[in-house]
Order: sequence, then C-alpha cells, then structure tokens
Amino acid sequence: MRWGVVIAAGGEVEPELDAVLGVRRKAMAVIAGRTSLAHTLAAVEAADLGPCVTVTGVEIASEVTYGTFVPEGASAVENAHLGLQVLGEHVQGVLFLPADTPLLRAEDLVRFTETVLRRADAEGKPHRWYATGLSPSAEFARVYPGVPFESLRLREGPHLSGALYACSRDGLVHILELATSIRRSRKNQMKMLWKLGLWNLVRYRAGRISLSEAERILAQALGGAAWIDPNCHPSTCLDFDNPEDWQALLRLVENGNRPD
Repeated sequence: MRWGVVIAAGGEVEPELDAVLGVRRKAMAVIAGRTSLAHTLAAVEAADLGPCVTVTGVEIASEVTYGTFVPEGASAVENAHLGLQVLGEHVQGVLFLPADTPLLRAEDLVRFTETVLRRADAEGKPHRWYATGLSPSAEFARVYPGVPFESLRLREGPHLSGALYACSRDGLVHILELATSIRRSRKNQMKMLWKLGLWNLVRYRAGRISLSEAERILAQALGGAAWIDPNCHPSTCLDFDNPEDWQALLRLVENGNRPD
C-alpha cells in the first residue's frame, strides 16, 4: 500500500494554554529543545512511510523541515482537502497526525500502518476504509504515571483515543463530502445521529459497547470498513490540550521520557 501523511498543525490555542506555552500554536511549543512539530516530523521521517504534507500557518513554514508545507485553509475540512490534493492520486492510504504528540515514535507509526494493512488484506482490500488507534488506559497509567486522562468506556475495558487516524483515499474523499454536507444542513446532522443511534450512545455510556460493535457502528455511519487497533503504544495518546497536560508532559521529559 502506498501511504501518504498529513500533519494537521493549524489552528491556534486558547489564551489559557497560550499563556503557558508562550506561543499561539501547539506545533511551536518547545519541549526537549525542539518544537512539538519538529518531534512529529522526525518520527514521520524515520518511519519512511511516503510523502508528508504539513498544513499550518505561513508564519511557521520554516519549521517544516521534512516533506511539503501547505498554507492552512479556513477549516479542518478544507485543510484535509488541501493535504489530499498535494499527496496526489497515487496515494492509497492517508495517515493523519496532529502536531501535539511530541513523544510519538517512528515504530508506533510503522506498527499501526502494518496493522491496517493486515486488516485490509484480510477483508479483501476494500476501496473505502477508516482506521484509528486506541491504547489501554491501564497501560497508559503504567507508562505515564500521574498524567491525567479520560477514557473511552468499552466492554473490553477503558481505552484512550490517540493521534492515529487513517483512511483510504476513496474513504477520505467520501468523508470530506459527508462532513461538508453535515456542516451545511441540520437535516444531515440528524441523519448522522440516526446512523449512530441513540440506543448505541446509551449502551456506550454504560460501558456495554464492544470493539467489534464500535467498528460496525462506525462502518455504518461512515459508509466504509472501520477498523480499531486497541493496542497502540501510550505515546500515541499523550497530547496537550490544557496547562495541566503540558505541565505533566514537561515532568515526564524531566524524568527521562524524552522524544526519540
């Protein structure tokens, strides 16, 4: 499978986090001597998955030291369109990454993409597929003690959602059209809620949805195969959305959990 990578490094932080980071974009937050974006790009380069596109503001174009810089658009949907256009038609799988997981490792990316490939082979290489990675909450707490987190409630036990999202090129085109339609129409928003199902939401909140059921529900809602990898490394779930997250990340680095 020919992969391409899109790093979503657009948008600005809330004032509360800005005051702690000293920068308006999480991509520019400095940890262990380099920006968070630089750490992410280093992991992508070491993984050698294929062409890489970073979509972000023009003022930090010089920080994109690997792959291609693309000026951000007006929304996340537009940014995904821009990334796909630059990757081109020869890419079969697109891996989306944020710029705020500085402990992400190249082996995490390789393992996830290989897992996706095995699922694709096992299911006859569908044209439209979607994949994401989770990490068991207990493993996250063991590897990163003291770091706050919120878990997804699944029948197999609590898990964390992380930074790893991927889809086929056809899947991305479809979901971008779907996202645009949903944003424009309340009627389409209700259709999506109907697909997900109120009863499924109740069962999820009760911790009664299994991974296989979650895949089935997502597949129905997205109109393609849906795959969840539940055993990703905790580093894929270690981001920073508020000052508490950032301080916890700094403590980890000080205690020896340094980016590769």
